[in-house]
Amino acid sequence: YDTRGGRLWHVTEKNEADALRFLESRPRDKPFFANVAFFATHAVDGDKRQYLVQNKSRTLYEDDVIPDPPNNDLTSYHALPEFFADNNEGRTR
Repeated sequence: YDTRGGRLWHVTEKNEADALRFLESRPRDKPFFANVAFFATHAVDGDKRQYLVQNKSRTLYEDDVIPDPPNNDLTSYHALPEFFADNNEGRTR
């Protein structure tokens, strides 16, 4: 989360707002490419701010219990392809 303009933004909401602002303000006579990630990056660093739910969807799962999958362990993590390694830019907070 980040506070901007007196509002608390989830990174996914911020990505959406930035993309829409770009689309609305871009020069209409120039080609462009936009790649927008709509899922927040999750770093593997022990930070307690992992997997923060967006405020607008917070109540959707409040009464649900979602169990950890059976392969939620370091052995499975280390068996992932190299591009999922800890030095992957997507894991940088």
